[in-house]
Amino acid sequence: MQGTRYKKPPFDLVRTKRGGLAEQLAAEFRRAIRTGYYRAGDVLPPTRELSSMLKVSRVVAVRAMAMLAEERLVNPRPHVGSVVCSSRRPLWKGQVLVVMPSSFTNHYLGVVSSSLRDELSSAGYLAIEAIVPYGRGGMLDFSFLDTMLDYRVDLVVQLHDKVAISRHLASRGVPYVRLTRDMGRDPKGCVGSIRARMDACVPEFVAHCRERGVRKVLQVVASRYAMDAVPELRAAGIEAEEWQVPDVPNPLPPSQMVARLVAAAVVERVRSKGLKWLPDVLFFTDD
Repeated sequence: MQGTRYKKPPFDLVRTKRGGLAEQLAAEFRRAIRTGYYRAGDVLPPTRELSSMLKVSRVVAVRAMAMLAEERLVNPRPHVGSVVCSSRRPLWKGQVLVVMPSSFTNHYLGVVSSSLRDELSSAGYLAIEAIVPYGRGGMLDFSFLDTMLDYRVDLVVQLHDKVAISRHLASRGVPYVRLTRDMGRDPKGCVGSIRARMDACVPEFVAHCRERGVRKVLQVVASRYAMDAVPELRAAGIEAEEWQVPDVPNPLPPSQMVARLVAAAVVERVRSKGLKWLPDVLFFTDD
């Protein structure tokens, strides 16, 4: 729309702040909308102008607007722009924050988080993911999590039972549920626990092996907390053995460490023993 005047954003981006610029831009616009600086019907500056105003790439501005649109805070309209939605008719039943520590953001938790957010969205709840990174000195940095908790959050889902995160959520007085391997007494502030069953896939895996005529499986283990398919494989008449990969000191994050450790062990065994030792299936119990 030519001639349209846009209200200049009431903030500047901080390049030294932890987290991505798109996430920071979306958070600042979210705050400006909820505090009334931008009202229902206002049109936010176009992404091209935003990138010029705030000295960021247009890709960053486009991603921030997409995040706001996903949260139903703005409505993208062709030839108009991102129009601020009315708060009088809420589009969501509630808001859920999915939290996990960065060192455990492996493939497994990524899949769980994505599936959970899809299910919540289908049920009418706004679900947002917040990753708690490690800062200086190896301590968890709660700055981004605290920013998200400053907005209205009806429930927090903690993926992985990291004690430090549980304590922080309790100190903020936010109700939360946790995905955990330890089904003992719930910590302070926790309103419920869901058991993380790493072995839930084993029966389906064993059935698939039988269907495919697998005769021998070698289970490769680098972490004892993962899962054990050997008993069910043997009960199904499939020869199964376990190979415990020796642990070695490694400075990499846990998920990368396990993957590289196992890959190196397999390569070394192939180099030293050839291919005759290979079974029909190698079953890796971890990353």
